Amino acid sequence: MEESRDATVTVAPPGDVKTEVVKAPFAPTSVPPPSGQKVVMSQNELATEKKKKELERLERRRDNARRAKRKSTHPEQNDASSGEEYPESLMGNYIGQVGALSALGIGASDILSMKTWMETLDADERDSLRPFLPSKDKAEQDQIVSEFLSGKISFFGDLRQNAWDYVLSGMTHPRIRRWKQRLILLQKRRYLQAMREYHDSFVRKILVRKRPRVGGLSSDKNEGGYLNRDNLEGWDEARIKRAMDYRRQETERYTVPEKAFIYRNEWGNSVVAPLKRGPALDGGRPREHPLLKNERPSHVTILCLVRDGASRLPKNEGNRQEICDLLLESQYIREGASMAQLNQVVSGALDRLHYEDDACVRYDSETKHWCYLHNERKLTEFKTPSWAASDKRGEPRRKKVEDQPAVGGGKANSDPEKEPKNKPEEAPEDTPKDST
Repeated sequence: MEESRDATVTVAPPGDVKTEVVKAPFAPTSVPPPSGQKVVMSQNELATEKKKKELERLERRRDNARRAKRKSTHPEQNDASSGEEYPESLMGNYIGQVGALSALGIGASDILSMKTWMETLDADERDSLRPFLPSKDKAEQDQIVSEFLSGKISFFGDLRQNAWDYVLSGMTHPRIRRWKQRLILLQKRRYLQAMREYHDSFVRKILVRKRPRVGGLSSDKNEGGYLNRDNLEGWDEARIKRAMDYRRQETERYTVPEKAFIYRNEWGNSVVAPLKRGPALDGGRPREHPLLKNERPSHVTILCLVRDGASRLPKNEGNRQEICDLLLESQYIREGASMAQLNQVVSGALDRLHYEDDACVRYDSETKHWCYLHNERKLTEFKTPSWAASDKRGEPRRKKVEDQPAVGGGKANSDPEKEPKNKPEEAPEDTPKDST
């Protein structure tokens, strides 16, 4: 006869197939059999039962490991129990007992009173409850207990009745506390996300308000996270300085439009060809454009500005959005120009530049980028435009001095310094001629 923890096993002879097993009444995984009745199990069933117990032990070990990992990962949830230690019966915990007392008409004043504190609880039990009180002074603790158990109305109402109702509603159950803490975490994350979105929108409004003050510049794109003070300071210092330097070079470039020009950038130099269309002969006003300022030279067009912006792309390639962002640094773009308008206009200008004879841009279908092709050229490799070789533009026509009428009825060339010195004297018209 071999005795185990939960059963009495009788080993049969080798020829016998079955073994008698009497299950003890305290076996956790079986229903207690009637007294005096034996349960007969085969060896296969014994092996299955043993394997089942082994699996249950492994499962409990995994649950303990998962619970320990959850506590280490979320330390804020360590004080909230899972509620597994509570029995399934409602009367097995204090929440069910409070509910039963309330159903019998027993209220908080009948249980939580000074009589219970002084007579029902002994000194050791009262001392074990004192650490939960806010003060460390024993006199102050006694005063707090007296006010609480007497039902005194404080700033938050009757604390005794509030505590009784809180327990009665089941809010102190460990599972409820755990889910409340999870709900608080979700609300905190939602609050932080809302604050982040509000901060981003507020920063964008600030940048929009600053645009007229800095000449219509756009903000740099932010990579990794939302905008912060460092990004704003960097935008104010580096971007404005770069734009002001570019505008100075842009003025020099369009002062001499018949020559090629080199832009000096932080990331390298960029070369642009001479303008194919020169300034107006009469120095007239430029053609109006919804995105260009009217106070600009007549030979400055959106096609020229897009070509300049494409030439300044880092590593000679970039997408259309980057070209629009560089185009906003030009001094000839209106301050109220939106990115959607720029995107549409730049798209058409790039298509026109792409199909020119000596195209300066090329579209790469694999990378979806526009590539600038003239940055490797020298200034001498560009041809002089036909308008610059045939005529000098930008200056108003002057009439010849010979064609201008003389003032006072005199001749046009009446400058005494330009008259010949040995000029013969003309005879007056009244003097008669000698007749021979």
